[in-house]
Amino acid sequence: AKTIAYTSDITAAAGDGISFSGSTANGLLTYGGASTIDVESTLKYDPAGQLSILPASGYGRIEMGGSAGAYIDMKNDSSDDFDVRFLTSGTNLDIITANAASPIQLKTQGTTRVKIEDATTTFTNNVLIESSATSGEAPVLDLYKNDSGPAVSEAMGTIKFSGENDADQKVTYAEIQSFIEDETDATENAALQFFVQEMGTPRENLRLASNKITFNNSERNVDVLI
Repeated sequence: AKTIAYTSDITAAAGDGISFSGSTANGLLTYGGASTIDVESTLKYDPAGQLSILPASGYGRIEMGGSAGAYIDMKNDSSDDFDVRFLTSGTNLDIITANAASPIQLKTQGTTRVKIEDATTTFTNNVLIESSATSGEAPVLDLYKNDSGPAVSEAMGTIKFSGENDADQKVTYAEIQSFIEDETDATENAALQFFVQEMGTPRENLRLASNKITFNNSERNVDVLI
């Protein structure tokens, strides 16, 4: 590879396809024929399909802008129909992760809205599931436990309603649980349990089973109003 040290603005002859203009702070431009083009080892392009920005310190950064915003489009070499696109209109949208062991965070205006971890995905504020379908079941929220060995009394999906107490502690005030009564093919049975907090303890006030409905399954002294 040949290296040109900056002395003044350099423009190649017409047709050569190289121009370089800047100050001494721009460093060195190295052109290695058909293999690589380097700018002081921080920006590297490999025609085999790799563009690298590798500063000696600090952050590597790609800055793009346009009147409508900017996007990164990732696709295969045969069709535009299979691609992944990250699009921002320039309104303080961030996607952040530190390494393979760190969560992926989606932030708007500096606030984390979605946090993806190995065992949990956290959504901040409201979650809207919307469908414009004019027929059929829609939208659908499917809590699917893909268990290779289901068994009787096995818990499945749970919906929890949580809040704070006056000690600034997270408390599950109510929840709906489901469990299997019979996992046998063609004779499957299930039940739903409804729990609410009473005096700091979750109590099962209602159970909807496959063959009966039970009120006050905790057998407490409570009033039933009809």
